[in-house]
Amino acid sequence: KPIGFIFFSSIKPNVYKKGHTQFFLQIAHYLSAIIEKSHVYDQLLKLNNFKTGVLEIAAHDLKQPIAVLQESLSMLQEGALETMTDAHKETLQRMNRSCKVMLRLIDNFLAFHTLEGGKISFQKSPADINLLIQECVNDTQILAASKQINLIYHRPGNLPSINIDSDKIVQAINNLISNAIKFSPFQTTIT
Repeated sequence: KPIGFIFFSSIKPNVYKKGHTQFFLQIAHYLSAIIEKSHVYDQLLKLNNFKTGVLEIAAHDLKQPIAVLQESLSMLQEGALETMTDAHKETLQRMNRSCKVMLRLIDNFLAFHTLEGGKISFQKSPADINLLIQECVNDTQILAASKQINLIYHRPGNLPSINIDSDKIVQAINNLISNAIKFSPFQTTIT
């Protein structure tokens, strides 16, 4: 498909020989390839911008119901604390933590796709790794119970506080535990 033309001329007759013609055809071929690649690149940029817009809309649409659920859980937790058992309170706290994790995951997902240069930022602060792991184990107990799996965390003792991005560590630990549950047979123990 033609995309333009190149015109070579001279006021002298018979200036261009067969070698010149081959050279001009080669230049035309290279130029057309460059122009075609620039068109493809422009199309890719447009598609990438469209994808980013879709992701922003999807993230917003995912965050809205989770935020409503989180607020409802908070209201329920505040209003009925006196009449709830400790197990009910813990269940509500676990659900609330899961909502927070989902909201942060959506934010991280959206941020990852809008970053330039593919760099991910870390929000480091001192954290108790034992506490983070224990919360992840507690939060995934319901998944384990659905397969009658016993999920046990053996604390290695008092570990010092470490400087980490807690959200990303929780995401990784939850992923490991969820995969362990998913790929373990029924009625087993995961430690």
